[in-house]
Amino acid sequence: MEAAFEWEVIKVTGTPTENFWSANFAEIPVDAEKLSFRGQLFLVIHLNSSQKNLAEVGHKFWVNLVGNFYGNLEGGVLTVLQQVADEALAKLSQEATFEEIGFVAAAFWGKILYLVQAGKAAAGVVRAGKFSIILAESAEIPPNTTSASGFLEDSDLVFLATSDFFQSFSNLEKFFGKESSEIEEELASKIGLSEKAA
Repeated sequence: MEAAFEWEVIKVTGTPTENFWSANFAEIPVDAEKLSFRGQLFLVIHLNSSQKNLAEVGHKFWVNLVGNFYGNLEGGVLTVLQQVADEALAKLSQEATFEEIGFVAAAFWGKILYLVQAGKAAAGVVRAGKFSIILAESAEIPPNTTSASGFLEDSDLVFLATSDFFQSFSNLEKFFGKESSEIEEELASKIGLSEKAA
């Protein structure tokens, strides 16, 4: 396994509404074998539906993703992440009727970032003061996932977020070189004013 970075996670979520729910999750295994084979897993998800159990459905998606990702120690990290994300997406689509689905799952394994995206969510990075989208949003009701992977650099800022987040924050370069507490404060204050950004 590649030598790992020392890094921090900032988690900010918008306020749920009657038809919209979003959340972010993290799994850092204490089992050394699982950590060495699969790394750390993160998810940003949002669901838009008139059905009332969105939080329950979203949590079930996360539980399926985590269990299947760490339960399968055969195959490469990206292959398994995409496979279990596709399976979780298929189950999610059977749970309820959605107007919109979006998620980005990320596995950090040493210095490598593995990403799987579907629907109205995206992943981006600020590197050397410049922002780039790694995986862009897709259809409102995604039929499948897309994936990407690459090596991280020491000062990278990785963003996993809903599409609404990236519309609300058009100048993410300004966070380059800032302390995590400053970034969190600014993100939280602006997301608090938004109905959907996460």
